[in-house]
Amino acid sequence: SIAARNFTSAILREVVDAGFDSTLSWNQVSMNLLNPTRHYTAEQLLASQEKKVPLVVDGVLAGGLLTDRHTEQPSLPYLRELTPTERLYLQSAMRQWANQFVDSHGDYDDDNSGRHWEEFQGRLMPVLSHLALKYRVSVASIALRWALQLEAVTSVVTACGWHPPDKEYERPRHFRDVFSFELEKEDIESLWEATGKQPPSTTDLLVMKDLENFEQQDHDGNGLF
Repeated sequence: SIAARNFTSAILREVVDAGFDSTLSWNQVSMNLLNPTRHYTAEQLLASQEKKVPLVVDGVLAGGLLTDRHTEQPSLPYLRELTPTERLYLQSAMRQWANQFVDSHGDYDDDNSGRHWEEFQGRLMPVLSHLALKYRVSVASIALRWALQLEAVTSVVTACGWHPPDKEYERPRHFRDVFSFELEKEDIESLWEATGKQPPSTTDLLVMKDLENFEQQDHDGNGLF
């Protein structure tokens, strides 16, 4: 079988229509609560449903940013305190949150990264921490469970990095905990609200497409009027 990686809805449709429908197992996309609609859009969701290609999600923990390690951390961590993957996600996340919440009328400014981090700590992390306490699991488990409950998502991929041998390795426990609970509707709504984004709606997209088709038919003289 063949697995796709970050295929857009248009590419996914082309590949399936070209005859790879029986060999394309899934489309793996990168997304997390810091930027949930980067690849998870209504168009992507509709294409996955129509072509029967499930979504597999990676990058859900944002390299470790969405874990207990960074709860109640009001100050921006020094780069040397982060892993290379965390640094990469941090730079991307700060730009995302800066454009969305802080400097919506200007460009990203590295000098304001501390303010961006405060926005991240003040918006998303309290919700994750509250839900972690509610279900008695880790912040990472909440982030992973949120991804697993997304429509059309069948699996979540996450990496296991090196850890000091004298420290307890927590990730296997996080993985097990993910299957011990299910987020309630209001929990999912609170997480989406914290991101400042709206969950993609295929219903709204289909209504828009029907309206566009109707307008095109009317323009061509084939409509009702």
